[in-house]
Amino acid sequence: MKSPSELPSVHMKDSSPNVVMEAGALADESHHVADDSSTLKGTKSTVPTANTGLAPSLSLENKPVPKSKGGTSKSSKTPEQDAGKKPAPKAKGSTSMSSKSIDYCAGIPYDESLGKYIPQNEKDEMILKLVPRIEELQNELDSWTQWTNQKVMQAARRLSKDQAELKSLRQEKEEVEQLKREKEIMEENTMKRLSEMEFALNNATSQVEDANNTVQKLEVEHSMLKMEMEVAKSQAIASAVSCREALEREQKALKDIQSWEGQRSLLQEELASEKQKATELQRKVGKAKNIYSQIEMTWKEERMAKEKFLAQAASIREERESLEAVAKVEEDKIKLKAEKDMKKYGEEIKMLENKLSKLKMKLDSSKIASLWGCIDGGNGQCSSVNEGYHSPSFSKRVVDINDYSGSRGLKQERECVMCLSEEKIVVFLPCAHQVLCVKCNELHEKQRMKDCPACRTMISNRICARLAKPHAVAR
Repeated sequence: MKSPSELPSVHMKDSSPNVVMEAGALADESHHVADDSSTLKGTKSTVPTANTGLAPSLSLENKPVPKSKGGTSKSSKTPEQDAGKKPAPKAKGSTSMSSKSIDYCAGIPYDESLGKYIPQNEKDEMILKLVPRIEELQNELDSWTQWTNQKVMQAARRLSKDQAELKSLRQEKEEVEQLKREKEIMEENTMKRLSEMEFALNNATSQVEDANNTVQKLEVEHSMLKMEMEVAKSQAIASAVSCREALEREQKALKDIQSWEGQRSLLQEELASEKQKATELQRKVGKAKNIYSQIEMTWKEERMAKEKFLAQAASIREERESLEAVAKVEEDKIKLKAEKDMKKYGEEIKMLENKLSKLKMKLDSSKIASLWGCIDGGNGQCSSVNEGYHSPSFSKRVVDINDYSGSRGLKQERECVMCLSEEKIVVFLPCAHQVLCVKCNELHEKQRMKDCPACRTMISNRICARLAKPHAVAR
């Protein structure tokens, strides 16, 4: 429910197009101020504080009008205090309100004899009471529209001057819009709460219905239990009757026993005759047992023969399996022997290859030893050795290297011609001169000297000839 002070703002949208047109024209002239509601709120500096409730009431347009008198006096005072210069015209409002009152009373029956509407319920009474109030509110609305138009004109005149105030008014507008949003949110929350309460009420009603159903089920079960108790009572009565009948049968059986003792003697005579028959049957059984024992003996003999044959077959099978195992073992042995022979022959081949390489090395060392002999004999002899090296009879002049083991004691003859400190080891081919040590040979080769320092012959190959193990040095 709205307060009466908010009622004039209910139909403010009806007069807003004119206000928008005027305020828009003035706003375009004064730096394009583009909102008519800001001009309406700009009247806050001239409007009394009693009328500040107009803006919050804009979001409550379609709510019913209350009957409080204080609200009507408060809403009617504001236009007369602030803009009471001209009386509001009431002709248009009265004509429109008469047509609207007819529309409001359309569903209420009209009594022509009494000249008034007859209400059918409380709603119709409320409508008939509120219809006269609509004319008063329309008059107030007209006065408010005149007052707002005047204030709009005043605000439009001040637009070019009051820019700072416009900013503050815009802020107030934003606050009012925020209040509107908050109010809408509150309304949504209340609707949600109402829906939740309805949902809870529905749940409660469903629970009550479930409880009623359970009560009905329990009542049905209670009636069933009563019926079962009655059935149990009837069964107990029947069992008592059956016990009585059993006692009667027992007494009857005792009487029958007494009568059967007279028949016992007859049964004993029959028993003696049956015993005689049993002895004859035993004699027949003995004969049958003898026949069975004979048959059993023959069956045992046949079974022994069968087991003997099976044992022979098993022994033959085992012998065959053992022979296969022996053959497999021999085959594995032959394979192992073949592998060992292969390894042995491979090792022998390697040994022979090593011996062959050693023999080749000895042959090379003997050749080098013969070259040493030539060097020790002089240059004339070296030339003859050089000739012999190229001749096919060079192998005849090869001497064993062990014959020259004593020559290592001649230090001056064995020293290098370059450093004069190390032993001469490197042999140059084809001239076969041995004049340099290993270090001097490397230095000679690094300096790219390709001629022998003794005879100036071009060196084609360099051989490092040691007394123990000769090695070939690649060029």
